[in-house]
Amino acid sequence: MKGQITARTRIYLVDKRLYSLTFLHLKSLDATVAADLGKKFFSSFELKK
Repeated sequence: MKGQITARTRIYLVDKRLYSLTFLHLKSLDATVAADLGKKFFSSFELKK
């Protein structure tokens, strides 16, 4: 089980455009730490019209 990863993806549809953000982390990473890092990652993006 070496190097297994987990991915979390958010997809946004804005007008006629599709945006996909993916956060990847090692499965061996503590779930709480991964959740905090993912939250920080996704909150660092802002969609503007």
